[in-house]
Amino acid sequence: MKEDILGIIVPWLYFGMIFSSFCWHNEDHYMYSIAYHHFGSPKTWYGVPGNCATEFENAMKAIMPTVFETYPDLLYQLAVMISPRYLIQKGVPIYRAHQMPGEFIVTFPAAYHAGFSHGVNCTEAVNFATADWLQYGFESVKRYRLFHREPVFSHEELILKCSSPQGRKCISTELFKELLSELKRTRDTEVDSRKKILSKGTPLICYYKENDKSNMFHNQHCKICNSQLYLSALTCDCSPTKLVCLDHAAQLCACSTDARCLHLYLTCEELDERVNEASSFLSRSIQNLVTNTIPETPPRKKMKFQIKKEEDDEGGDRDRYLTQMNQLRFIGEMPLMGNLYPQINAHAWENFKKK
Repeated sequence: MKEDILGIIVPWLYFGMIFSSFCWHNEDHYMYSIAYHHFGSPKTWYGVPGNCATEFENAMKAIMPTVFETYPDLLYQLAVMISPRYLIQKGVPIYRAHQMPGEFIVTFPAAYHAGFSHGVNCTEAVNFATADWLQYGFESVKRYRLFHREPVFSHEELILKCSSPQGRKCISTELFKELLSELKRTRDTEVDSRKKILSKGTPLICYYKENDKSNMFHNQHCKICNSQLYLSALTCDCSPTKLVCLDHAAQLCACSTDARCLHLYLTCEELDERVNEASSFLSRSIQNLVTNTIPETPPRKKMKFQIKKEEDDEGGDRDRYLTQMNQLRFIGEMPLMGNLYPQINAHAWENFKKK
């Protein structure tokens, strides 16, 4: 991403005092987060598993129905603090952790969490993403549209840039597999939306290339759902500065199709080329892995040994010693360890004689 996004590209530094708290929330775009406690008093965390997020939200609405009717997006405001006891009574699983200086706390995608400080302290936190986050990221964007919440970054832009020749340089093959699946879904969703628009008529179409300064919808948001516009946007002559995403074309205005303009970044053919090129790259990467696989390490040399009954100056003492040391009375195989085993055996034998 080009921008230094606070909390994602640039970590946050938190200073707490006694009973200062962070309200119930999950991370932007359902991302992972990691928090390191630098110094000071402990922090107490309460967490809800990501797969129980719906149960948590339903419990919150049941506890404060009137408030949520007035403010449907209340959980996005970081303004709600409810005792875990009430949530447990509603059947929500709650987990608690005490974070001490020098310890990390990691939250998983969609996991709601809250907490408070026991005194003055300093914590540093940042979001991050792994391959399994891509599905959560897609779901978070759909949810943002439902609540008309402005996203922190464009999910489409992230997927296309990470799968580009420049972006894939630092991505592993395993991650790129997941990325390719998300790229295909992004392509399919966008193409289907464009077909629906064109099926209702043929508006004026404007194409934009990468870094085209005339791109009027770059970094703009849909006036209806606040989603970030990246691959396409729709305008009308009656209000040229009002942009909407293709899903809300019907809510743009009442004008005819002839008065509208469809703004596109990348044609459908170019999107197909991106997918095909990424698929070819993945195939080549897998083939290279197979071809350049490091051969298995040859087996270590092994030695066979047998401890037998021996007579020496001490007479039967050694026989009695070997009888008691059951772990030494066997015939088998063990890795070659140089002189380590004889030294241990001799040391044990000397100690036995002293006794």
